[in-house]
Amino acid sequence: MINLYEDVEFKRTTIIKETLKLLDDSDKRKFIVLASIHIELINKHVEFLNNKPRHNDSSPQNEYKRYFFQRSFLDLLSIIHEAIIFFDKSKLKVKGKTNKVDKVYQNIRNCIGYHYPYEEKNDKLFAIAFNVYALNKSNPFTNYHASNSSLSIFTDFSEIKWRIIYLLMKNPNWNNEILKNGSVENFETQLKMIEEKPDSFNNWFSQVLDDVDKSALEILKICTESIADLPVKYKLEAR
Repeated sequence: MINLYEDVEFKRTTIIKETLKLLDDSDKRKFIVLASIHIELINKHVEFLNNKPRHNDSSPQNEYKRYFFQRSFLDLLSIIHEAIIFFDKSKLKVKGKTNKVDKVYQNIRNCIGYHYPYEEKNDKLFAIAFNVYALNKSNPFTNYHASNSSLSIFTDFSEIKWRIIYLLMKNPNWNNEILKNGSVENFETQLKMIEEKPDSFNNWFSQVLDDVDKSALEILKICTESIADLPVKYKLEAR
């Protein structure tokens, strides 16, 4: 398990009061928001890495990890998207692949990430994933409920959410395709391929996790460098 505070060497830096007095209001806001993005992203990134479930393990304990891994995954995407919006408005550039996939992150954040899908326009997308998975499933829905707490793990509902994430990532313009064209066959075909060829889904899943991991590290680097650059902008030193 990754521990955020152990086995890490820190170098202390300070910013002198003369520098702080010179910061304009915009830069004061940037300081606070960049630091907030950084710590929130670190915490969620560590949670994301620590909650990775084991393959081919259907025990309640592993299902628990998988359940919370999905939540940290969605939170991580949402934070990355929010950070990119802030960087864009603050004229801070995201140079890597992160910027290219932000449309996908935005879709997930708006549809199933930070926001709950309260709009009816999402009905069709959810229904497609529900129908293909649930109605073709040979076994009944599986959930786990702790006898000594309020904890519950809705295993199969979590699996449906993974399929919604899959559709959102494979089809950045999904909303237009459903609302304007009214066509769902393509989405149904994509999801049926998951059930027929699980290896292709697992390969996609591994690539997505790698991309998200790299995006998180890129955002963290931008935050650190931008905070360090603010004193330099005023030709005074952080020491």
